[in-house]
Amino acid sequence: MKIAFVNDCVERLGVEYISAILKNNGHQVQLFVDPQIFNNVYMQINRLSRYFDYSEKIIKDLVTYQPDLIGFSVDTESYQWASRTARRIKAHLRTPIIFGGIHPTSVPERVILNDSVDILCVGEGEYPMLELADSMSRGRMDMSIKNLWFKTNGKIIKNPLAPLVYDLDTLPFPDHGLFYNYYPYFQKGYSTVASRGCPYACSYCAHAYLRQLYQRNGAYFRHRSVENILEELEQRLSQYPIDIITFFDDNFGSDPSWLEKFSVRYAQTVGRRFTVTTHPEMVSRDYVRLLKQAGCCSVTLGIQTWDNTVRKDWFNRDVSQATMLKAMRLIKDARLELICDNIFGVPVVNDDAYIRSLLPYTDIKPDRILFNQLKYFPRVPITEKAREENFISAGRYESIMEGQDQKGVFLGPDERDRQIQKNSLKMKSFLFLMDCLPKTWAKFIINKRLYRYFPAFINPAFVLILRTFLSSDTDTRYFKRRTLSRYGYHLTRCLRGPRRGHEHSK
Repeated sequence: MKIAFVNDCVERLGVEYISAILKNNGHQVQLFVDPQIFNNVYMQINRLSRYFDYSEKIIKDLVTYQPDLIGFSVDTESYQWASRTARRIKAHLRTPIIFGGIHPTSVPERVILNDSVDILCVGEGEYPMLELADSMSRGRMDMSIKNLWFKTNGKIIKNPLAPLVYDLDTLPFPDHGLFYNYYPYFQKGYSTVASRGCPYACSYCAHAYLRQLYQRNGAYFRHRSVENILEELEQRLSQYPIDIITFFDDNFGSDPSWLEKFSVRYAQTVGRRFTVTTHPEMVSRDYVRLLKQAGCCSVTLGIQTWDNTVRKDWFNRDVSQATMLKAMRLIKDARLELICDNIFGVPVVNDDAYIRSLLPYTDIKPDRILFNQLKYFPRVPITEKAREENFISAGRYESIMEGQDQKGVFLGPDERDRQIQKNSLKMKSFLFLMDCLPKTWAKFIINKRLYRYFPAFINPAFVLILRTFLSSDTDTRYFKRRTLSRYGYHLTRCLRGPRRGHEHSK
């Protein structure tokens, strides 16, 4: 069986895991990447994006490859891109197309009605994809595979959920070579996970919905063994020039005994700097000590909001301000980079109240403060609450379900009146500059509300891009290296003339 994965510009671990299990069982896998030059959630310049449109090249390369199955890993932000791309592919190939990922998992009854989708996967995809490929290689597609929905003869077959993979060590290591071997800019940093799921259920996050979906199908939060992770990393270190490792777990090292073992063994065998993300309740003196001992250099701390009411009633994060401040101090005292993640745009808080809530950052200054506008994702509790309380219209709710409300913080339309929109632009410009200001300046600007005098004609997107390029924290350097390498790689190929045909990923 020949399987093609069509991918946006993001490296997807889910695709790498599926590719590994398919290859281990004798199937061929090839990757086709749309680099989304000047056309993604971070940067949209329509005239340039049309010139660097890769859809025709992808179709040409797919026709040459002649796959038996085409797969897309789709989150809500990429659903519209995937739908457009699949529609173009359908005009040239009769190959079955399968959509998997968090968006099809959240709204399968909608995605299966997409004319370009023949099959969709709800939940984990490794073994369902293997069963599907095996059955097709035998000459007849098995339409009874758990987790998969099929369209056939005008009918929809909805198969039940399979239990989650409980023992993560039974899975093969993710096939990073699928991305690295043909697209070298993906080698600018190595990413992996030590767990699946999350011990929390924050209302804005897909984990809240997935916990509900899997409440009868096995333990939701699962950890890989320390030995399994180290074996993966040692193997990859022998293959690629890795200088830093990013763990994409939502809450790294939540089990103290696991973390203690990891800390000692990682320092002895891998010895590369790494970055993690965690929850304030996870952070203790021992937790920080073990991270530091292992070689961690940067911790992203999920603060999200300093507003008590929003944190408890809207975000389902019952954590005290004292706990958040203590976590920040412990990380700073250990001389680890402290990155604080925040969400703004909650409908019950106006801009002035939100900015006043940021005063703790003028006492303890992180190395970087990240501000993200609240995004509503399908089926998560905060989306349903906002709809029930009429903070989002019926039309916008429909757009959210269809993945049409994901244009990003700065580039999307603002539904509010002109003056509120103008004030919001000023606020965003201040937010994206706040972490580069001295603490006393930031406190003075907040207390005197001087951010009201920031220019409203400057798109905050440009402020954020400038701030990102000036930042030197580890995660931002990782992002810049990959982004600049991606643009450089594809722009150079375009300017050299006609692009070569696609090469097989090894």
